[in-house]
Formats: sequence, C-alpha cells, structure tokens
Amino acid sequence: MQARLILAIALMFAAGAMPAAQAPGELPDGAVEGTAFDSRLIAARAYAGDARVAPGSRLALVVDVTPKPGMHVYAPGDHLYRVVRLRLDSPDFLEAHPLSYPPSELYHYEPLDETVPVYQQPFRLVQEITVPRSEETAALAAAPDGKLVIEGVLEYQACDDEVCYIPAEAPLQWELAWRPLQEK
Repeated sequence: MQARLILAIALMFAAGAMPAAQAPGELPDGAVEGTAFDSRLIAARAYAGDARVAPGSRLALVVDVTPKPGMHVYAPGDHLYRVVRLRLDSPDFLEAHPLSYPPSELYHYEPLDETVPVYQQPFRLVQEITVPRSEETAALAAAPDGKLVIEGVLEYQACDDEVCYIPAEAPLQWELAWRPLQEK
C-alpha cells in the first residue's frame, strides 16, 4: 500500500499536478490564503502568490483542485462538457491573462464510446493578473490599511463512471494588502 502511495505521488509530480518544491497543504513563501471549498464532488483551495500588490504589479491567483475519489472534471478539449475554469468577477479594473492549465489525461467512457480530456488527480489552475497603474488604483493603494478584494468563481462539471452531475460553481475570494507605489 505504501509503495502505491509513493508511486501515485511520483506520478502526480511527473504529470505537473503539483510542484515538487511544495508539499500538498503548504503555501509558497509570501503567498496569502484565499477561499477553501469542499463538496462531495471536489475540494478546492485558493491562494495568491503574493500577499501585497501595487498598481502596475502582476501576480498569480492559484486554485488547487482535488476531485473526490472516483470523480473527474473536464479539461479543455474537443467536447461539449463544461470545462473547469476560473472566472474573475471583481474588481473590474484587473487585467486577467490566459488561465494556465496543467496537462490532462484521457478518460474513456464506455457507454458512449467517447474519450475526453479530464482531471482525476489533484491539479492546479493559475490565473495571472495585472493591477493597472491608474488614478483609481493609486488612490486605493494610498489608503491606510487598504485591501484589494478579488472575487471569482470556480466553474466545473464533475462526473463519475455512471453520472455527470449538474455544472456547478464555487465562490472564491482573495484579500490582498496594498503596497504603496514607492515600496518595492
């Protein structure tokens, strides 16, 4: 049993599901915890790559997703299922860059004889954002004890070997401190 666990962890690292330098459950240095979500289908944990931002800065919003045993969620590909994705809702001034997906695996569903890309093991979504330099963000950054609250939603459709569940959404939030413009 222990050999299987070690092999499974090694395969996850090889597939890029989790970086080798970071153990599951640990946050990278300088990161700030966001929302955690746990349902009967998946668990998700959000964090930001940096606890402080300034106008003009770019940072990563990260969501670690773990499908529950026997579950899978859909990766990008040529199919009609809802692909797991991160939607940022606010604030409107953020510039979102393309969402970064890890490699997926192919899943063959016998009853329909279809093969689709999925995630069955823990995986990580990375959303890079830029906080623009503007009068609005400069004023927000200058406010004493000001916070940048980023709200979004993790959209997904989870399935097992018999049932595809209704597409769902999990609200996510990150709260970051503003760093004054002159501070590096």
